[in-house]
Amino acid sequence: MERTSGARVVVVAALLLLLPFVPWLAAVAREGGGANEGGGEGMMSRMKSLVMSSGGSGGSSGGTSGSSGGTSSSGGSSVSSGVRRPVVIVHGLRDGPGNYQTLARRVREALPGTPVVVLGAFSDDVSIMALWRQLRSFWREMERVNSSHGLTIICVSQGAMVCRAILSMVHHHRVHTFISLGGPLMGVYGGEPLWVQSAFPWLLSVISALCYWRLGQEVSVCNYWHDPTQQQRYLQKNLFLPIINNETPHRMAHVFKRNFVQLRRLVLVGGSGDGELRPWQTSLFGFFDSNASTVIDMVNQPVYVQDLFGLRTLDRRGGLVTCSVPGVVHKAWVHSETAFVRCIQPHLT
Repeated sequence: MERTSGARVVVVAALLLLLPFVPWLAAVAREGGGANEGGGEGMMSRMKSLVMSSGGSGGSSGGTSGSSGGTSSSGGSSVSSGVRRPVVIVHGLRDGPGNYQTLARRVREALPGTPVVVLGAFSDDVSIMALWRQLRSFWREMERVNSSHGLTIICVSQGAMVCRAILSMVHHHRVHTFISLGGPLMGVYGGEPLWVQSAFPWLLSVISALCYWRLGQEVSVCNYWHDPTQQQRYLQKNLFLPIINNETPHRMAHVFKRNFVQLRRLVLVGGSGDGELRPWQTSLFGFFDSNASTVIDMVNQPVYVQDLFGLRTLDRRGGLVTCSVPGVVHKAWVHSETAFVRCIQPHLT
């Protein structure tokens, strides 16, 4: 009887969590499943299409259906760098260009004459759409920023996942420095408030069930939901993170790695006060062990040890920097002067 009651509670909780997304997911289902159509094979075809259709410079300004906003910059949507490397800022989940004016101002003050572009694709509530649906629009905005010296990209929170995918999928992406600011790079397993997870220990299992459902992968957060207690299920059902990290074998893996190591510098910024990312070390490519009890640091993660997408290659040639800043909550990364001075400003040139 207890088991039946527990199962009912899980079902009710799952339905309540899913309720806000029902109309949208129903529309996706009517369209044929979008990014997840055909499962893994469908995703492989979609990836190949994105990779082969990208690359080069001065591309089209068009966007993907569902993209909101445009490019906000200090000097127009197409920027000539002169002697400065342009800085492109990519927003996070349920966020948009308006929240990044302080960060853009600090960049311009630190390096006068530096073009600063804040991308506007998939702003605010539209950012919950599957990340595969967002990549083309973000890349099209990014490639409109002209530079003979390459680009510096500052990618915040979920924006870091967008940038990770673009750097793997785009040939000749021209990105010199990728600064990940509070990015969930190895995924997330839980979040705030922690008391909710303590009071309802089954909640994480419910979220995993939803996220590893086919339509669950149409929600951006589910694209980087990483349940370490169900690692095989994560590898099989998550159609974004294990693919761009080359944790799941696929025929584009060598292309992803070759493209990613074109980077000159990767800067990872995070800290123990983040409060939203669990574990916070995911921003530095650390993550939980299989019991979700101990955090394994980056250099002992399989993606690094096996150099699955080029992380170890970057590190060994001196192109990987980690910068930990305690006391900064997740939503404050873009406003933190300490984080800017310590972790961002030194890598803008």
